[in-house]
Amino acid sequence: MAIATKRAASGSKRVGPAAAALLALFSSGSIGAGQAPTRLTTEPSMYARAVRSADGEILAAMTGFVGGKHIDVYASADAGASFRRVSRITDPDFATGLCCGTIFQLPRAIGGLPAGTMLWAGSVGQDGGTERRRMTIKIYRSADKGRT
Repeated sequence: MAIATKRAASGSKRVGPAAAALLALFSSGSIGAGQAPTRLTTEPSMYARAVRSADGEILAAMTGFVGGKHIDVYASADAGASFRRVSRITDPDFATGLCCGTIFQLPRAIGGLPAGTMLWAGSVGQDGGTERRRMTIKIYRSADKGRT
């Protein structure tokens, strides 16, 4: 399966919006004729996003709900033929709402973060109720491609 990519200035590749949509389809089982699905998880999940790291590995992140709201990070070293979960991001604040996350690899060093640092950012707090609703954007970083 070919995944559309965009070349960043550093030479790393980002998976395009069409590929992110394709990853979302993997969860529902809808794929093109003759293609076997790559199911990332059997648990209810949503808002899949993906990035192809500079070394070619595909990382995908999606919001999960079983056992509390969380982000699961998956990796594929075989161009998307298979994925395995490499980590889970949990935070007590996710209970107040978790939405609309994205995953990104820094193409070059920024501040104290070296090139290659993976970032996940998402909206938190939309379920806090009218008295307590305080939307924030939480950002998590990983120096080992989402493993920690």
